[in-house]
Formats: sequence, C-alpha cells, structure tokens
Amino acid sequence: TSQEAKPPPTPGLALDLNGASDYLAIALRPKNRSLNLRTFTAEAWVWRRPSEAQDMTVIARNAGWTSSCSFAIYVVKGKWAYATGNDVEADRVVTRLECPVGRWVHCALAFDGKQRLFFLDGKLVHRSPTRCRLSYDDKPLWVGARQIDAQPGAFWSGGIDEVRITNGVRYREDFTPERNLRADSRTHLLLTFDDEKPPVEVDVAVNHQCHGSPSFALRRPGAQPLGLWGGGNLKASGGSKRPPWSCPWF
Repeated sequence: TSQEAKPPPTPGLALDLNGASDYLAIALRPKNRSLNLRTFTAEAWVWRRPSEAQDMTVIARNAGWTSSCSFAIYVVKGKWAYATGNDVEADRVVTRLECPVGRWVHCALAFDGKQRLFFLDGKLVHRSPTRCRLSYDDKPLWVGARQIDAQPGAFWSGGIDEVRITNGVRYREDFTPERNLRADSRTHLLLTFDDEKPPVEVDVAVNHQCHGSPSFALRRPGAQPLGLWGGGNLKASGGSKRPPWSCPWF
C-alpha cells in the first residue's frame, strides 16, 4: 500500500473499502418503508484513495433493475455528483467540484421535493431543481456501491463513516458539520461503525447470501427485521479488530 493510500486519522472506526468488491447493503422488508422519504437529507463523512475508477458511490437507493436511482451521492472522474429519480429516469448532476484524495470530507444531499441542495464540509456548493418525480422500491440502501443492472458496482475506494438519513431537510444554509453525528427525532438511520455490537436484537434466522459474506437481520422492538450484509472483504480502519459496523435504528 502506498503512503498516499493509507487511511487518514479517524476518530473511532470507519469502513475502509477496497474499490473493487466492498460494500454494505441494508435491505428493507416489503412492508417496512421507513426509508422511503419524500423529503430527506442523506449525509456521510468520506475520504477517497487515488483511483482510475470513473464512478464511485458513497450512498445510494436504487429504483428498478437498471441504473435508475431514488437518490445517490457519488463521484465521477474525481468530481462530486448527486442524483434523484425513480424507476424510469434519474436526474443526475455532475459538479465541477473535486473530491480530494486522502482527507476526510463531509458530504450531504438535501431534497425538499422540488430542489436539491448539495453541501461539502458544511458549505452549500450546488443547488438544482429536480426534473423528475421521486419514487422508491424495496431494494436495499447501498453504502460504498450502487446497483447497476441488478449487480453491485461503482465501488468506493477509501473510507466511509457516520452515515445518516434524515426525514426532511436538515440543512438549507451553511453549517458546521459534526464529526460524530447524532440521532434526533428526525433521524431514520445512523451508521456509526464504532460499536462492537449493535444495540439491537440480532435475528440469526435470516440469511442474505451476498458473495458468501456473513449476514444477519436487525430488529427493533415492534418493527420488521432489517437485513444488513456486506460484500467483498469489509474491514475497519482505526486500529481496532472489532466488527466494522453498528446499525442503530431510531
């Protein structure tokens, strides 16, 4: 591993993805559509390695079996990009903003039903109206990849940490991003990747076979179980041998 490809200092643990096969997917049960938000904010802390990949994904929800998506934050030829859409079309924007190599960056996409607001390190750097409706299906929420013709692809090379999905628009103007994100009444998902054991019941009866990787379902009291699995050889950076993820649901 070259010096520039090594993970930057990380508070706690973070996913360290190889850009070739690593990803995390969170499956929604058919009757559990808690992440199908009409207005939302998706955010994460990321760093990337030098890569010849043309397309790398931070986080995405797909719609349909093609490359259509409900929403996505990604990088194209080193430039930040985002999208919202449905099972027929996706309204994609590739900015002129460079995604830096080797340092942590906070990225956030807010959607209010009419326009998209894109933030980097708390600065509103791009906005655009949406040209198509938003819709969802029952396919997973992807971290570090997205579905392309029914297969994971556009893998992220580098680190991803502190993934949070919010009901509604959390940011409308410049802000100072917290390095350790917290949950509040609007939080629908928070992935911190720090805890040794997720603070939820584990349902070992569910087995999503995904590249032969271990898989399990997460359940909160009174809710449908949620599948969580990884592909490739998921690992954590930060100097710990503990499992690289936790998945608190709120």
